[in-house]
Amino acid sequence: MGARFCILALVLAPVLVLGSASGALAQNHTPDSYAEWILKQSNDIQDAYFRGSKDQAMAAADALNAEVDKYADFMGDHKGFWLPDLLVARLATDRGDYKHAADVAAPMVTALDTPAEHGGAMRVEALLLLGQALYFTDDYTAAEPVLRSFVTLGQEPGTQVDPEDVTEAAYLLAQAATRAFAPDAAQIRRDVLDGFTERPGGHDGLYLRLWLLDFQARRTGATDDAQLLADARHVAAFMETSDEGDMAEYQLLYGMLGRIFADNADFDRAVPLLQARMDYMRAQAPGTPEYFWAAQNLAGIRNLQGDFPAAISTAQAALGEMDALPNGQGDDFAPVRSTLEQVIWVAADQMGEALIAQEALERAYVAVRQTRSANNPAAQELATKMDKALVDPARFVYAAELGLDRPGEIFVTADGDDVVSAVLAGRYALISQVLDRAEAKGELPTAMAALNRAYIAALLGDVGEGQAQLARVRAALADGQHEGVEADPWQPDFAEALLMLFARIYDPDLALAPLARLEARDDLPEIIQANVRMLRATQSFYGHDMSAARKVYLDNADADFARVTTEPWGVILGLGLLNLALELDDLDRARAFVDSYSKQLEATPDRALALVSTQMFALNADPDAMLTERGFQTMAFHLRSLASMLPEEHQWSVAARFAYASALARRGDRIEAAELTRAALESYRRSPWHQEGTAAFLSVSYGWLVWGNGNPELAQSIIAQAYASRDPATWGPLYWAEVCFAQAFVRSYQGRLDEARSVIEEALGETAMMARLTPANATRLHTQHADILAQMGLSDLAADAYDRAVAVLPYPEYQGGQTMAETLRKRAVFFHDQAQPQAAYLDMAESNALWFDRYDRYASSGADVARQPAEDRLRAVDEAVFGWVLSQSLAEVQPQQE
Repeated sequence: MGARFCILALVLAPVLVLGSASGALAQNHTPDSYAEWILKQSNDIQDAYFRGSKDQAMAAADALNAEVDKYADFMGDHKGFWLPDLLVARLATDRGDYKHAADVAAPMVTALDTPAEHGGAMRVEALLLLGQALYFTDDYTAAEPVLRSFVTLGQEPGTQVDPEDVTEAAYLLAQAATRAFAPDAAQIRRDVLDGFTERPGGHDGLYLRLWLLDFQARRTGATDDAQLLADARHVAAFMETSDEGDMAEYQLLYGMLGRIFADNADFDRAVPLLQARMDYMRAQAPGTPEYFWAAQNLAGIRNLQGDFPAAISTAQAALGEMDALPNGQGDDFAPVRSTLEQVIWVAADQMGEALIAQEALERAYVAVRQTRSANNPAAQELATKMDKALVDPARFVYAAELGLDRPGEIFVTADGDDVVSAVLAGRYALISQVLDRAEAKGELPTAMAALNRAYIAALLGDVGEGQAQLARVRAALADGQHEGVEADPWQPDFAEALLMLFARIYDPDLALAPLARLEARDDLPEIIQANVRMLRATQSFYGHDMSAARKVYLDNADADFARVTTEPWGVILGLGLLNLALELDDLDRARAFVDSYSKQLEATPDRALALVSTQMFALNADPDAMLTERGFQTMAFHLRSLASMLPEEHQWSVAARFAYASALARRGDRIEAAELTRAALESYRRSPWHQEGTAAFLSVSYGWLVWGNGNPELAQSIIAQAYASRDPATWGPLYWAEVCFAQAFVRSYQGRLDEARSVIEEALGETAMMARLTPANATRLHTQHADILAQMGLSDLAADAYDRAVAVLPYPEYQGGQTMAETLRKRAVFFHDQAQPQAAYLDMAESNALWFDRYDRYASSGADVARQPAEDRLRAVDEAVFGWVLSQSLAEVQPQQE
């Protein structure tokens, strides 16, 4: 642990029983002398702990901490107050009680973040302990900003940071950033690996673990990467000379290096490594999934070497061992079972044994589906290889989802009707199968195949795949390959606009050129014209030109909603228009549409994804949708449905999980809400086509939930990291505003009001961003500004700011009235504090009218309303108190005598 043990010098004999003497001492001491007494007690406890009395010492440390906490006011800002917290965090970390360590370290990190103690020894140690604790509880999203702060602190001059601790923190940061899908994770790994063994504490073990992490992150989709192979050779050579290279915990590297060498046909290096890994697993962990992965590696390399009989026999032997295990059919073994069956499929196919290959492929698919959805890439890849002629639909359990239970094929056209229809039914595997087979057999022209693949990518939000397929389309057309596609087709531009604006918002400006070309044409079918108008309004909205978005939408809404059908492009139009209606606060139209359109979709075969998405759009964005118990339960049901029909990182799926987490939080279940939000953030970051502003917004949302779960200090670290990354030039205004709001709140909570005011006024000064905000978001910033000014005693400025906050909202019932209700309530409290009882009561009464009327509208219709009882009571009490104060002030006014 380096130099940080010097803080509590081990000098005295252990004293493990704390009596009431500490209280008496506090009463008879100055803060300095009491701190000396605390230090002595801490030294004694720590000495006893490391002499073996761990349980007693831990209990004594907790008792000392509780005792000293009673004298917080007496100690003031004396850093000695935090000595017991530091001791508890240190001992709890040593015992592996990381949650306890994080709970006591987080407040200390925040409290000591002052000019004098920012880089001091106590705060430095607490910061590292907090980062370690969060990492080892697998909370990588929270650990990442804490570890970043520590590494940055270690680079600042004048800070008391042990260089070995910086090395350890950098290693953990690389791990946490990679596991949390941080956008700069690859750069962090490269920076940490560079010269790692020359750093203090940079021993070979950590170095090799970093390489394993790097290989795991890079290997997917990069098996032919020349640099990956060169790096693997470097690491293999390093392990031959390192004293730690043959240690048991680095055996995983043998398997990884062996696979990299095998992928690149370097069998002389691959086979000995994979065999060594197998021998080790046979001796140390037979019958485990890891053991069978080692067997799979050896079987797979036989295929690469062309020894197909050996591949089959090796894989079959491993499967036989697995089947003999009591839990061999369990989920833990499903992934490796599938991969072993695929080894048999490849070998049998190469040997001309079609039936054996097909049966192995079917078993592989069943094993994949045991733990993954049909749209998972692993499942889709297997589905495309199925030989339909050899599959018995009555026997194969997944025949229906592969489209084998019904006659006919998908008809691939330039308009993409059948492909889009299949997507809306969730039949991703069937689509991939048709296109792959048709292209492989030369039955489908390149332009036609690539165009339909671009449609699929657009609906799945896979920007990179869509761009690649559109490039194929245009290259084929430029080469004169027009079979099935017009000489000057509109479809590529339409697919490109859809790719940029429908299932994933990545860079709306990339849709401007194709939209302009589409709008200049006079040959578009009517339904496509309507879709183009929808996409134009969508581009304006996400390009932050609200007036343009509203104009295009409202000018065409009546006619275009009437064009919505359950046909493929009619569904796409309907979903796009519904999203605009919800975003532009056209709630009455949106609610009526959801109700009627859901009934149409329910009566239409193969529209499962369309139906679920229609209802989830409304549940996500309609401010009233989650007021009823039915709405909440519907969201939970559809969330599970989306998980089986969309990729995990799909923007709709992420939004649905986040909305459900928000609903859980409003109901008081903040622990599950926090886990869902963290998972949504990590899924969103997993896609290379994510926006950093959105990721920062999700981080802040996670921070609020961490705060609500009783850890405000950790939440403040998460929020601060998000704020530090803000970029008005590239972020969407909503996300930028929320991050600024959160940071201002943090500084206000910490009592650093000048800093809080600077944060919020800097945000309000970004006039371009402010002009792009929705009224609700702008109101939140103005209200926060008013709150800060009020706390600073600047009453006149605060009153003006509250008035601006109210004036921003176009009408009281905007977005169900919830924003106005909250804003008026805050202003009411301000008026109450300013001894303006009439203004306070009027605002509170209007706020409650909006609040309760919103619920009562649904309750009166017989719906089971999901109320917030605690909030209802607080509001009722506030109105009663403000009313009583007003009545008292009126009673003091005596009538004048004539």
